[in-house]
Amino acid sequence: EESEESEEDALAAATRRRAEAEVAVVAAAEEEEAAIAEQEALEAAVTAARERRAAAAAVARAAEARLEAETQAEGELRQRCLANDRHVAAASCGRPVAFGGLRG
Repeated sequence: EESEESEEDALAAATRRRAEAEVAVVAAAEEEEAAIAEQEALEAAVTAARERRAAAAAVARAAEARLEAETQAEGELRQRCLANDRHVAAASCGRPVAFGGLRG
């Protein structure tokens, strides 16, 4: 009789351990799925960040090109204004610029 009880106790303990192992397997599988989902979300975030960085770099290059073009246009306008000012100053003295109109 004692031997039957110890076998039943052993069987009950084995059944409990198996149930605990099943719970552990399910928990580990859920944790793995959560980790996979987190990894996929992080990879998507990295991809989005790379795309934003590339777009920002393109905007920066366009802005730099525009600044360079505007600077060049400003310089050309400034040169034309200076040339026009010399022409006006020479004309007010009655002499063309080519003949020293700025010297008075």
